[in-house]
Amino acid sequence: MGLFTLVDRISLLRDCRAIMKLMVKLQRCPKPDKAGLCLEVENRLQTLSSKGDKMPDAAMSIIIPIQGRDNDLYSFLQIVREDLYSFKNQ
Repeated sequence: MGLFTLVDRISLLRDCRAIMKLMVKLQRCPKPDKAGLCLEVENRLQTLSSKGDKMPDAAMSIIIPIQGRDNDLYSFLQIVREDLYSFKNQ
């Protein structure tokens, strides 16, 4: 893994961490506040997806270990989108 891939990967990890923090807030917040948080998570997911497309080597490396799934950025995005969908339908 080259230096640029490592730096890109760290950048992606920071963005993933920020999204995970928002998902925790989403679990704990009252229903009226959920719409705004869902929108913020969606925006960050879209930004992260675009960022990952520009850094394919970093995006395909291990981002977040997820049991029973691939460990790359796109699997992480899919899982967050599934969870976000369930929050919207509560």
